[in-house]
Amino acid sequence: MTSDDKWSAVHFALVELTGFVNVHFAVEEALMRLHGYPDLEAHIAAHRAFSADLVEIKQMSIREDVSREMTAMLKDWLVRHIGVADKDYVPHLRRATVIVAAA
Repeated sequence: MTSDDKWSAVHFALVELTGFVNVHFAVEEALMRLHGYPDLEAHIAAHRAFSADLVEIKQMSIREDVSREMTAMLKDWLVRHIGVADKDYVPHLRRATVIVAAA
């Protein structure tokens, strides 16, 4: 892969990741809201922080090679958030009932 190819591949991956993250976070947050997850606000804050970091690195990718930064950010997210925070809500969802808001 040439330097030019690497830049475009990394930038494209970040663009695709942004779309995936937006949908995934919306679905995950709706599921937690529907089941009354008590740490919802903290979880949403973590999602927003990741999204902000993603926007920043995506903007940087236009001017420079951010492949190392992208890899580090994703590895950290996989270990810290998915490996810990996402696992924390599983027991709650398994025993929770659906909360229906009054109209």
